[in-house]
Amino acid sequence: CFTTAEEQGNAVPVVPVTSSLREVTKEGNQAADRTRYRLVQTPQCFRVSLLREAFSKAGDASYTDEAGLVEATGHPIHLVDGETHNLKVTEPLDLRVAALLLGGRL
Repeated sequence: CFTTAEEQGNAVPVVPVTSSLREVTKEGNQAADRTRYRLVQTPQCFRVSLLREAFSKAGDASYTDEAGLVEATGHPIHLVDGETHNLKVTEPLDLRVAALLLGGRL
């Protein structure tokens, strides 16, 4: 991640989607081709200058992560292979799972 960010300006680790996906529209739903999607992990790596530029141009827009913010300023995002065991702690359950993993109980 760090080498790619150093060379390209940013790097975002991703892993393939292994769960089945459904695309939901107002007309109904259908199976989605999961080979076209990746799950984004952290840490995401960026040159400080890219982040400063992106945050200065963000205005009132809303983004789910820094990659979306940087991409909105016209910079391509460089994906790198992530690791399936890289646990992202976002929800309370994630914290409980992390505690169990660290305690050797899972």
